[in-house]
Amino acid sequence: MTQYLNWANGPHMTQKSNEARKCMEIRSLNKLKLERGN
Repeated sequence: MTQYLNWANGPHMTQKSNEARKCMEIRSLNKLKLERGN
């Protein structure tokens, strides 16, 4: 899905989507840590 979005929006959107993906990954990791109680 992200590859399609990058193709549709062009190279100038790639940086923004990469940052957004990093944010999502960090948030999901933090959520996992909270759920595990670590």
